[in-house]
Amino acid sequence: MFSYEDDGYQKKLKTIEEKRKFIEYYFWHIEDTNFVRSLNRFKEKKGFGTEYVRILFHADFDGWEEYMCNEGEVALIMDYPAAEEDMIGYLDFEQFYIFLLEYSEKYIEKYPEQEVEVGKLLREIKDSFNIGK
Repeated sequence: MFSYEDDGYQKKLKTIEEKRKFIEYYFWHIEDTNFVRSLNRFKEKKGFGTEYVRILFHADFDGWEEYMCNEGEVALIMDYPAAEEDMIGYLDFEQFYIFLLEYSEKYIEKYPEQEVEVGKLLREIKDSFNIGK
């Protein structure tokens, strides 16, 4: 797994717009071929991404890692060369789920045959994140 032993993240994603841009880039970066795979990982509260762009959950970190997200959050991580400087931000599960809904709709527009599978995964994610209960 990625090592955080360097000087840390120079840029913190603080605004919702910065986080929205990250999510947009993330889904572009992992490509449509990995969209359903990412949802399958997220329903298990497991991170998914590439070496340079990833979304991680609390359990994906080692306990000593300074930038570990809290339970009930995801960490949005982008490292050089995907970004000019390493960056990190956090979304709570409810905020993250809203983005998942948005990008699921875009995915289903392109791949309507996946609507049932994506809908099932979104329900499982909602239950796993304990949203709306």
